[in-house]
Amino acid sequence: MRALALQKAIFSALADISVPVFDKVPQDQPYPYVTYVSADTADADFLVERMDEVSVTIQAWSRAGGQQEVQEIMAEIVERLDRKKLPLDSGNLINLRVTRTRTAREDDTETYMGQVSTLAQIHE
Repeated sequence: MRALALQKAIFSALADISVPVFDKVPQDQPYPYVTYVSADTADADFLVERMDEVSVTIQAWSRAGGQQEVQEIMAEIVERLDRKKLPLDSGNLINLRVTRTRTAREDDTETYMGQVSTLAQIHE
């Protein structure tokens, strides 16, 4: 699966950011941290070439009081992913772009979430 290969490559690219990155957050994990939220794969075949587009959502979580910390974490994520040629176990990454970032305060009024959306094109 190309989405799984991309997930592994993203985890590797984010391994040295300032906060831990999780697929499943451990119970009682202190803030801040990053979560790999979702991957959505669509067929993007072009003529005779097999290609997938994979949309990935990554979220940063903080309780530092304000958006500064999530903005800084998001900047680290963007720096390591946007327009980078990450090596994949399966397939060839043609393009990886950050398509959107957003921040929001959660309903508890203490927690801030920063979201980074990416789009990858992966050739067979």
